[in-house]
Amino acid sequence: MNTNPLRFLLLFGLLGLVWLDGVAAKFKPATSPVFESPRGAEFGFGGFVEERIRANMRNWLLIASCSNVAMLQRFRDPDRTPCRDLVPWAGEFAGKYVICGVQAMRLTQDEKPRTHLSGFVWDLMATPAEDW
Repeated sequence: MNTNPLRFLLLFGLLGLVWLDGVAAKFKPATSPVFESPRGAEFGFGGFVEERIRANMRNWLLIASCSNVAMLQRFRDPDRTPCRDLVPWAGEFAGKYVICGVQAMRLTQDEKPRTHLSGFVWDLMATPAEDW
């Protein structure tokens, strides 16, 4: 009789899965756990971490769009000739900038990034893109 070791391993594995499923069923909790968010909870950072978050906001987030006007200019005239010599992924910088700004707003509850980012998003939406 010709026995294939791969068939033996497959059959052994399937039997093992059936056995493990039966064992796992014995240890299932009677009720499903429920996650409840604590009402009125407030969280904040302090010390070194807060200093780094604020330094990032002050030294990058609040000045990057003014210092790097190409971040939006790439969207303002996409059909420009001659074409700009940009990296192929140049269009993603505006999105990453917005994501960083939203995270800063959530971390600090500060109005500066909200005001600044709001203007940036309005400028981005005013660009002539077909998929807005």
